[in-house]
Amino acid sequence: MTTPKIQLAAPHDLAVGIGPFVVGVVVVLLLIGAVLYGRRRRARAPRPPRPEEQPVPPQNPVEYETQTREADEVPQDGHRRKPSELRSTGTRPDKRNESG
Repeated sequence: MTTPKIQLAAPHDLAVGIGPFVVGVVVVLLLIGAVLYGRRRRARAPRPPRPEEQPVPPQNPVEYETQTREADEVPQDGHRRKPSELRSTGTRPDKRNESG
């Protein structure tokens, strides 16, 4: 009586173990290269300005004027209008609301 030969996973263990290891080494080398490239690039960049080199804000800043606009009335006649049929909202002079 002969015993059947059983193939174990041993012949494939080397390929299964080396593949992820090689991929991991390549990823680590790429990350190290990226860090070195970033450090070299940062070393060539101009330094940030010192506090005395910062721009100085004006002594008397301009005050802002607060206004409100009157709303355009939308016709309530039941007819649905297209945007092109409504008044333009940037080409006519603004109507200022005197109460606000």
